[in-house]
Amino acid sequence: MSERDDLLNRRQADVLAVKSLYRSLIVRALRDVVLYRNRRDKRSRRFYKEAYEWLYNGDQEGVSGRIRVEDDISQDHARELLGEFETLMSFDGVCALLGWDPQWVREMSKKLTPEDLARLSPFLDV
Repeated sequence: MSERDDLLNRRQADVLAVKSLYRSLIVRALRDVVLYRNRRDKRSRRFYKEAYEWLYNGDQEGVSGRIRVEDDISQDHARELLGEFETLMSFDGVCALLGWDPQWVREMSKKLTPEDLARLSPFLDV
């Protein structure tokens, strides 16, 4: 195998790993919405709210609300980088990277039950 082929194989493996990570993010959010939507304890409600906000409303606080900007880069540059990161890690951004229709995933999630998740669990890698 040539060095070029080896590099291509490693890049393909990296792409598959990133896609697997993104799929896991969506599966985890779907699971949290489905399992915790009717729960009343504080911890479950927090999980539900965070997943629901990401799936349906976008994360209102956003990443920039949780990351402290270091002094060695300008505030404007930091805001620009964080904005790009938030777009990439948004639900719509993750779906776009996977080639999925975010509206379809949202609609499907409204129909899922805990029993559906149990039946699907062998196929979900979270």
